[in-house]
Amino acid sequence: MRTEISAEEAVAILREAFAPLHCGAEVFDYRYVRFRVFDESDEGLLRMERMTPDDYGFRKNLQMLIERARARVIQKGAKLEPWQMPPTAGT
Repeated sequence: MRTEISAEEAVAILREAFAPLHCGAEVFDYRYVRFRVFDESDEGLLRMERMTPDDYGFRKNLQMLIERARARVIQKGAKLEPWQMPPTAGT
């Protein structure tokens, strides 16, 4: 399956999407991505255990997923910096 965004690019995008909070994101099993978002006191606010290439590999899918995740983090009282989907090498 050919995607627009690689797992490694998705990880980099996720790590920036929740600033100023910490987002730990990683590739596992060679093709899946998982991430967690932590508040200033290292309490977990959000966890996504398994994103498939269909979830992260296409700009619209990844953008929608991040926007929903950011809304959930904000709903929990966190303050996030403005964010927009960055241009990627595959577009």
